[in-house]
Amino acid sequence: MIIPSLALPARAREASLTDLIYAHHPRFTGVRRAYESHTAPVEGGDVLLLAPGVVAVGVGERTTPAGAEALARSLFDDDLAHTVLAVPIEQKRAQMHLDTVCTMVDTDAVVMYANVVDTLSAFTLERTPDGVKISDEAPFVEAAANAMGIDKLRVIDTGLDPVIAEREQWDDGNNTLALAPGVVVAYERNARTNARLQDAGIEVLTIAASELGTGRGGPRCMSCPVARDPL
Repeated sequence: MIIPSLALPARAREASLTDLIYAHHPRFTGVRRAYESHTAPVEGGDVLLLAPGVVAVGVGERTTPAGAEALARSLFDDDLAHTVLAVPIEQKRAQMHLDTVCTMVDTDAVVMYANVVDTLSAFTLERTPDGVKISDEAPFVEAAANAMGIDKLRVIDTGLDPVIAEREQWDDGNNTLALAPGVVVAYERNARTNARLQDAGIEVLTIAASELGTGRGGPRCMSCPVARDPL
């Protein structure tokens, strides 16, 4: 369980209430806390599980560099990960979290906002006997593939039309919820993005959700898995 500090004062109660529930409700007695911090913000939308033991953490408007490093060290100490990628993203509302521009859709594939495909980068943090090793910045797709132990990370971008790509990114077209490898939930309004996913062999389960998006957030943002089978 991760109970971090959220970046905005308006969300402070979310972490406090979650903390109280896990601390005092008998159903959650004994649940291990992998990370908790009241000073270094980390938000769930910035945390992507790329593969067993490999985690990507967006660093931008909400999650700070200190938060990403603190989370990495905590995951290493608890033997929950061996590699963490710190991924810088633009500090603006349209891209407030990493999962607004990139999410996993298969064991070797991501859907990604076309405007960041060639610019998204990552710093690799690895657990070593002496502590933590931080490697130089590298293209995200290369760093991710190396960390995941695969030849290449497949990138399904949201199209070459800049107007459509930008609109569907704002409408959370990249914010898919993976139910299983190659099976995702997505908003039906993002027709072009969904079509590109289907063309790449991804099964897309669409939902209407016309009002959910008014508060910002896609299917991944609106969910929290409570149990999952290992890949």
